[in-house]
Amino acid sequence: MAITYNSTNRTEHAYIDHPERMRLIEEYFGFTGIVVEILEKRKGQYARKGLTSAGIVVVRCLNEDKMITAYMPDEEQAKEICRKAGKKQVPPKLWKKIQKNLERHPELLYMVS
Repeated sequence: MAITYNSTNRTEHAYIDHPERMRLIEEYFGFTGIVVEILEKRKGQYARKGLTSAGIVVVRCLNEDKMITAYMPDEEQAKEICRKAGKKQVPPKLWKKIQKNLERHPELLYMVS
Protein backbone atom coordinates (compact mmCIF):
# COMPACT_ATOMS: atom_id res chain seq x y z
CA MET A 1 0.00 0.00 0.00
CA ALA A 2 1.32 3.44 -0.90
CA ILE A 3 2.25 5.93 1.78
CA THR A 4 0.18 9.07 1.96
CA TYR A 5 1.96 12.38 2.41
CA ASN A 6 -0.37 15.17 3.50
CA SER A 7 -0.83 17.74 6.24
CA THR A 8 -2.29 15.25 8.71
CA ASN A 9 0.42 12.60 8.59
CA ARG A 10 3.73 14.46 8.56
CA THR A 11 5.89 15.96 11.25
CA GLU A 12 7.16 19.52 11.28
CA HIS A 13 10.59 18.25 10.27
CA ALA A 14 9.20 16.91 6.99
CA TYR A 15 7.34 19.99 5.83
CA ILE A 16 9.15 22.86 7.57
CA ASP A 17 12.79 21.75 7.57
CA HIS A 18 12.85 20.01 4.17
CA PRO A 19 9.94 21.25 2.05
CA GLU A 20 11.84 21.33 -1.25
CA ARG A 21 13.23 17.82 -0.88
CA MET A 22 9.82 16.44 0.07
CA ARG A 23 8.18 18.22 -2.87
CA LEU A 24 10.74 16.86 -5.34
CA ILE A 25 10.46 13.31 -3.99
CA GLU A 26 6.70 13.44 -4.29
CA GLU A 27 6.92 14.90 -7.82
CA TYR A 28 9.65 12.58 -9.18
CA PHE A 29 8.85 9.30 -7.42
CA GLY A 30 5.71 9.51 -5.34
CA PHE A 31 5.41 7.83 -1.96
CA THR A 32 5.00 4.19 -2.93
CA GLY A 33 4.72 1.10 -0.74
CA ILE A 34 7.39 -0.06 1.71
CA VAL A 35 9.42 -3.04 0.49
CA VAL A 36 11.88 -3.38 3.40
CA GLU A 37 11.49 -1.83 6.85
CA ILE A 38 13.61 -1.71 9.99
CA LEU A 39 13.40 -0.11 13.42
CA GLU A 40 16.11 2.43 14.08
CA LYS A 41 16.92 4.70 16.98
CA ARG A 42 16.84 8.38 15.95
CA LYS A 43 17.52 11.16 18.41
CA GLY A 44 16.88 8.89 21.37
CA GLN A 45 13.61 7.43 20.02
CA TYR A 46 12.81 4.52 17.79
CA ALA A 47 11.42 5.12 14.32
CA ARG A 48 10.51 2.96 11.35
CA LYS A 49 12.84 3.36 8.38
CA GLY A 50 11.52 1.89 5.16
CA LEU A 51 12.81 1.50 1.65
CA THR A 52 9.98 2.00 -0.86
CA SER A 53 9.45 0.34 -4.21
CA ALA A 54 10.41 3.67 -5.81
CA GLY A 55 13.84 3.46 -4.15
CA ILE A 56 13.21 6.18 -1.56
CA VAL A 57 13.82 5.94 2.20
CA VAL A 58 10.86 7.02 4.32
CA VAL A 59 11.30 7.49 8.08
CA ARG A 60 8.08 7.29 10.10
CA CYS A 61 7.13 7.51 13.75
CA LEU A 62 7.12 4.20 15.58
CA ASN A 63 3.57 4.26 16.96
CA GLU A 64 1.90 6.60 14.48
CA ASP A 65 1.83 6.70 10.72
CA LYS A 66 3.41 10.17 10.62
CA MET A 67 6.27 10.75 8.21
CA ILE A 68 9.37 12.26 9.81
CA THR A 69 11.42 12.59 6.63
CA ALA A 70 12.19 10.99 3.29
CA TYR A 71 15.30 10.99 1.14
CA MET A 72 16.97 9.31 -1.79
CA PRO A 73 19.54 6.83 -0.46
CA ASP A 74 22.93 6.09 -1.93
CA GLU A 75 23.81 2.44 -2.58
CA GLU A 76 25.43 1.90 0.82
CA GLN A 77 22.42 3.26 2.70
CA ALA A 78 20.11 0.94 0.76
CA LYS A 79 22.38 -2.05 1.43
CA GLU A 80 22.52 -1.20 5.15
CA ILE A 81 18.72 -1.11 5.47
CA CYS A 82 18.41 -4.48 3.74
CA ARG A 83 21.21 -6.03 5.86
CA LYS A 84 19.56 -4.81 9.07
CA ALA A 85 16.29 -6.33 7.84
CA GLY A 86 18.03 -9.69 7.51
CA LYS A 87 18.38 -9.73 3.74
CA LYS A 88 21.63 -10.73 2.06
CA GLN A 89 21.23 -8.06 -0.63
CA VAL A 90 18.94 -5.39 -1.95
CA PRO A 91 16.25 -7.06 -4.10
CA PRO A 92 17.54 -6.90 -7.72
CA LYS A 93 14.59 -4.92 -9.13
CA LEU A 94 14.85 -2.39 -6.30
CA TRP A 95 18.64 -2.18 -6.74
CA LYS A 96 18.19 -1.23 -10.41
CA LYS A 97 15.59 1.37 -9.44
CA ILE A 98 17.95 2.94 -6.88
CA GLN A 99 20.78 3.09 -9.42
CA LYS A 100 18.48 4.66 -12.02
CA ASN A 101 17.33 7.26 -9.44
CA LEU A 102 20.94 8.17 -8.68
CA GLU A 103 21.68 8.64 -12.39
CA ARG A 104 18.56 10.69 -13.12
CA HIS A 105 18.38 12.82 -9.97
CA PRO A 106 21.85 13.21 -8.43
CA GLU A 107 20.80 16.59 -6.95
CA LEU A 108 18.52 14.78 -4.48
CA LEU A 109 21.42 12.81 -3.06
CA TYR A 110 22.86 16.00 -1.63
CA MET A 111 19.59 17.07 -0.02
CA VAL A 112 20.21 14.87 3.03
CA SER A 113 18.63 15.50 6.43
